[in-house]
Amino acid sequence: MNRSQSSNSAGYSSLSPGIVLSIAAALLSLALYRDVGAHLESRTLIPEKQPAVIIELAGAIEKPGVYFLSSPPAAAEVLAVAGEEGNACVVPVANKNIGWRVPTGTRLVIETQTSTSARRMVAEPMAAAGKVAFGLPLDLNAVTAEDLEVLPDIGPHTAAAIIADRAARGRYSAVTELQQVKGIGPKKFQRLSQYLSVESTDD
Repeated sequence: MNRSQSSNSAGYSSLSPGIVLSIAAALLSLALYRDVGAHLESRTLIPEKQPAVIIELAGAIEKPGVYFLSSPPAAAEVLAVAGEEGNACVVPVANKNIGWRVPTGTRLVIETQTSTSARRMVAEPMAAAGKVAFGLPLDLNAVTAEDLEVLPDIGPHTAAAIIADRAARGRYSAVTELQQVKGIGPKKFQRLSQYLSVESTDD
């Protein structure tokens, strides 16, 4: 290996986890954002600042992708937002009723209508990497160890320690409680806190 190649290799290996995450998030954003702008409704927006609601649509739908909205839509409105016709029945997360409004960070999978069942949607959280790419925080009480590992400075050991601490203590009531976990000092917490939240359990 010549000196130039050695120098380049050294440069790549010295990239910080934060820079690597930023690059990965940017690439993921581009992949998820493909063709979305061509079919957004007028009430949907691609603002310079963070939009109020970000929803991912997938499954048996003509225009899957990530949608940016000014307010949470009712479940029955989601297909119309995507340019589809007809209403949909939602199988909600946490047993929410049909009047539930779809919160930001939700992934809706539209199932195929059959001769014996109506078309329906299954609601689930967006993947952790997708949330991070779009600037959405991860719920500290819902994340898995694998979810945590997409964050900077979180490897398998620290992720497992957070999950174990949550299991031992119960639900976190504030993100600041993460500092109780061994190995998460003030500096690491400051870097991590922007990616995390503690969401309400209210419907």
